[in-house]
Amino acid sequence: MTGQDVKEKLFEQLQPHLPGFKPRKKEDSFARTITGGSQFIGVALVDHRPLFKFSLPVSTRIEEVEEIINRFSGSPRKYHHLTLTTATLLGYFYGESEDKEFKVRSHEEIEAAIADVAPVLRDRILPFLDSHQTVQSLDAVVNGPEGPRFVRTNPPYRQMHALILARLAGNPRFDALAEAALAEARGWLPQNAKKLDAVVAHLRTL
Repeated sequence: MTGQDVKEKLFEQLQPHLPGFKPRKKEDSFARTITGGSQFIGVALVDHRPLFKFSLPVSTRIEEVEEIINRFSGSPRKYHHLTLTTATLLGYFYGESEDKEFKVRSHEEIEAAIADVAPVLRDRILPFLDSHQTVQSLDAVVNGPEGPRFVRTNPPYRQMHALILARLAGNPRFDALAEAALAEARGWLPQNAKKLDAVVAHLRTL
């Protein structure tokens, strides 16, 4: 099998388990539109032929959040439409501390892997995505006890997203969260700390 063969088979096998999601093969994901944003289930494939590894990262983009963070992120404007509010490894939905990946060498092994992940998609991932489509619901998990496991992106962007969600959601703990993040940022590279400082200053004007 080639990498393209594996990708085609994965999309074919996953589609029936993702009602409401449309395949975007060029972006290696399935996507759906929600009010004020989009949700994605990625198809992350690594080609070590004849062995292939794949996982299914889960993410949400809230346009209101991304409009703010992209003012301060420093990323080129041409990439602003690609940024994500939350990005979660498949292992989170398996209750594992690390990512969950599948190793496959044949069409039969791909079918077996999808049969394994299908109940997790049905019983955990899709219900979670159904119930986490607003800044309030995402703030509750990102800024809650599960936050560090749920969002595995790097500083300062994890902290910036968390604070934007908290502010937009009206989280009464915003000031405490902001002070904790600013204290943490003292150990970062100066350019990253400056980005956090700038977004906190802006959020305090809202």
